[in-house]
Amino acid sequence: KKKKKKKSKKNKTDEYILKEKEEEKKRMREEKGKEKEREEERHRISSSESDLEENFLISQNYEDEEDEDYEDEGEDFIGDFVFREEQPEKPFVCLQEGDIAKEQEKEIEKISELLQVSLPQAAGLLRFYKWNKDKLLTKFFDDPEGVLELAGVKVKSDPQPGCDEMGIMMTENRCSICDEEASEDLQLFALDCNHFFCSLCWDQYLSMKITEGQSGLIPCPSYDCGLLMDEKFVKKLVSEEIYAKYVLFLTKSFVDGNSQVRWCPAPGCGNAVNTDSPVGQTVHCSCGHSFCFRCGEEPHGPAHCEQVRDWNKKSQDESETNNWINANTQACPKCNSYTEKNGGGNHMTCKNCGHEYCWMCKKDWKGHYDFYTCNRFEKKSKKSKKTGGKKGKVDKEAQAALEKEEHRQRLERYLHYYNQFMELDKMLGTVAKTREKINAKFQEWRDNDGTVAESLFVEKALNILTTCWRALKWSCVRLYYFDENNIRKNLFEFVKTDLEKSVNMLSEILRESPFEKSEVLDLTRLCETRLTNLLSWHNTCR
Repeated sequence: KKKKKKKSKKNKTDEYILKEKEEEKKRMREEKGKEKEREEERHRISSSESDLEENFLISQNYEDEEDEDYEDEGEDFIGDFVFREEQPEKPFVCLQEGDIAKEQEKEIEKISELLQVSLPQAAGLLRFYKWNKDKLLTKFFDDPEGVLELAGVKVKSDPQPGCDEMGIMMTENRCSICDEEASEDLQLFALDCNHFFCSLCWDQYLSMKITEGQSGLIPCPSYDCGLLMDEKFVKKLVSEEIYAKYVLFLTKSFVDGNSQVRWCPAPGCGNAVNTDSPVGQTVHCSCGHSFCFRCGEEPHGPAHCEQVRDWNKKSQDESETNNWINANTQACPKCNSYTEKNGGGNHMTCKNCGHEYCWMCKKDWKGHYDFYTCNRFEKKSKKSKKTGGKKGKVDKEAQAALEKEEHRQRLERYLHYYNQFMELDKMLGTVAKTREKINAKFQEWRDNDGTVAESLFVEKALNILTTCWRALKWSCVRLYYFDENNIRKNLFEFVKTDLEKSVNMLSEILRESPFEKSEVLDLTRLCETRLTNLLSWHNTCR
């Protein structure tokens, strides 16, 4: 009997193990099936995206190959964006006032050495091609003499008889502007073009051009001569005050005309940022201000610059208010006072004049059967079928009603995302208050040795929190410009919600006192990961 019992127990154990193994195999098969479905979904998305162009384009011809400037495109810039994989951010350099002039000199020296031209010629070439070195080199190697002439510089010729290297006229002659004769007190000067003018005329001409802000590309004053001034020539002929202004404008033109350098937009900051990746990159100035290099606005990923510009215009423009008035109010047919309909039937009574009319057809209320249904349109349509005389009028009324409904729906959609945008902007503002409270708590600890490092993890968490709230805020703008029929919109909303959950958790923990360091670190890493997922949509299609 004992043997039988042991045998039955062993059989039961074996059955249990077999059952567990079968269930484990079943779970593995289900997991493999799910993994296969996920792989097929990823492959489907990947294959659909691979049919699109790699580069980020806008359907309205946003940028031409030859165009270096960031141009305004009006209302038509919101086109269809094409997906591409996010490229890693390239490094950028913050340039202070003294660094800008040094960077300018460095660029000029490089081109001078590469093209074997003088420094003034290299400077003129770079300014003419707006500091686009690639374009300059391509054009120059195709036609060196033509490019030098086109840019207003040419190969330096031997000094003319009777002139020194600066072109100072040593023989008797007359100024081509004032017709004064040259003398010991009135010298004549000329560039390589040999157009001579007296020092007074040169001073007046150059001072006027420099004051107007044309320091970079000042041509010879002679008719139909495009030869440009160089810095040494200007310094010789103008006062120190005007020359200082000239140098200042040259430095400014280096930033303004260079697609790879941009001024920091922070008030009172004179720094500039230089980057090799001028499109769609967030940069940080040494003054503490961060901004989008392409448009100069605050970092706004995952929204595009064009969407941000249009959104800001909508927010500031009164057109949205007019849309609301058009969608939700009507003018009284008798006194033209506007009335808002916030519910109820179609029977309206003007508070201004007391006139009773129908909201739907704007006719006198007499003859209407009830409060909620206006049969005027139906009667007109029936009559128009018989006679055909008023069909055009009925069609116009139907079209107007349809347009009004479309206005209302567009406005409701805009207000939905606008309210979300403003709420998230408020949450972004709360980070500063949280930072103040935490800094006050850590102030005592920072006075002791080794406590500064202990508080750095909180500083990092607060910085991540700021970046996350800002990204969530601008994700509302990205959602507003999504096509409602785009299947990727749901995925984007999921990623946004995912980040919002983790950000709220981190915010709540930081508001509590005390908090666990490990918990803050874990949530900070989670927020960073989910933030990266959200910002990866910056270069994807809408």
